[in-house]
Amino acid sequence: MKGVISSGHQITSEVGARILKNGGNTFDAAVAACTASCITEPTLTSLGGGGFAIVHDGPTSEDWMLDFFVDMPGLGGDGISMEGFEDVTVDFGGSLEHYHAGIGSATLPGVLPGLLHLHERGGTLPLCDVLAPAIELAKHGITLTPHQASFIKLLSNILVLTPESRKLFFSDGSPKSAGELFVNPDTGRFLELFTHGDWRRTLEDEFFGRILDHMEHAPGLITSKDVEHYTPLYTEPLSASFLDQQLISNPPPSIGGLLIAFILKSIERHDLTSLERLGPEYITYFANAQIASVAMRREMMDGHIHDEGLVERVLAAESIDRFTNATPVTNNSPMLGNTTHLSVTDAHGTAISLTSSNGENAGTVIPGTGIQYNNMLGEGDLNPEGCQSHPVGKRLPSSMSPSIVLRDGNVVAVLGSGGSERIISAIAQVILNHVVFGLDAASSVEAPRVHYHRDILQMEPGFPDTTIKALSKRFEVSSWKEMNLFFGGVHMTTGNTGGGDSRRAGAVVRVD
Repeated sequence: MKGVISSGHQITSEVGARILKNGGNTFDAAVAACTASCITEPTLTSLGGGGFAIVHDGPTSEDWMLDFFVDMPGLGGDGISMEGFEDVTVDFGGSLEHYHAGIGSATLPGVLPGLLHLHERGGTLPLCDVLAPAIELAKHGITLTPHQASFIKLLSNILVLTPESRKLFFSDGSPKSAGELFVNPDTGRFLELFTHGDWRRTLEDEFFGRILDHMEHAPGLITSKDVEHYTPLYTEPLSASFLDQQLISNPPPSIGGLLIAFILKSIERHDLTSLERLGPEYITYFANAQIASVAMRREMMDGHIHDEGLVERVLAAESIDRFTNATPVTNNSPMLGNTTHLSVTDAHGTAISLTSSNGENAGTVIPGTGIQYNNMLGEGDLNPEGCQSHPVGKRLPSSMSPSIVLRDGNVVAVLGSGGSERIISAIAQVILNHVVFGLDAASSVEAPRVHYHRDILQMEPGFPDTTIKALSKRFEVSSWKEMNLFFGGVHMTTGNTGGGDSRRAGAVVRVD
């Protein structure tokens, strides 16, 4: 077997599989698939967004992370102003949520430089071969699926903000719908610039140079010093033991990996193997662990995410003891989480878990590239105390949590999710489904989930009536009629198999 890839779109997974079939490794497949996902999932990610990749090197057993998320912009600038910020309301079917978009909400993009660094670090195929599928898709277009079209409609109040954005996402004055062609020839031509010559020079001149030129004529916050300062960071991932397994995930200043580890270490104190997976006792333990994690975040993490020794303090036994019976507090923003994920493993036992995001999109495009800016400064979940609270030049926090689970150095699961704050509960539940209850990858991903949110235990369909009735005595329960992308979208591989989350149109392709 040459490998397995799971992602948020059938074409994305097919691109990665094609690279593996043609002799590429996990690095080549991950870079090709992520680049393609900026075309196949154009509202969920972008070369103008940010992300993270967790790597387990099979031959050496080395674990490392590439952080290509975004910095707080404005180095050498005049400080934050609200010029360039657009107030936008998005209707989530009865729940109106408020965002900021526009050029002022954009941070310096990290996805493109991150992918180029990742390929340089471990890729074996020429960069022109790795980028070729995305170039072809951008030039010739993809047929929008109902899933992708629904995101365009949902975010139409943002995507309509500039003529360049409208040209990409609208047809005859209306958001493009399922069955229509989404094409982005500017991105195709732009990516061709990286198929020859020095990619670093091309990145500086044709990508960052265009952004800085744009900022001279638009009220954005990105400065030339931001460009000089920014680089993808090779760093040590968070590592935490639980239930004889090892979680490898995203460390601070991101919040997701640490919260997942806290939940897993909290719940391992119970004898889970004697419990019913869909029973009220197990769900109560999980909900309480999530409640404890939210209380812990408010007290120990918010405002302290850059502090030294934070991981050790949060995961210490006394910290878990302290928050075990925490009083529920209202969660952070319920944002949808316009994020996507892919997981890849190859024949050498190397695994990459890669999550990328464009926020909700800034509604504006980097001139001449077809690439949408992110609106990371307009996301409430990243900025609970306002974007002004972040130190200029520092990485913004994120819930994105690409993760790998190992046992005795061997890959047990490679997974990640979209879904804003629900990323954390979704990944934790899928890990427990697989590790504790022995479900295979597909079943672990598709099993019904819960999420404690705004003082209510949200529950997907699939739980027995007896469980719901019992839980209603302890929590205020909201029973959903259908599985929903609110609960995340976990795309997972195990090395031999995979699970693509139907909540977010996931797809798995195995290459034999």
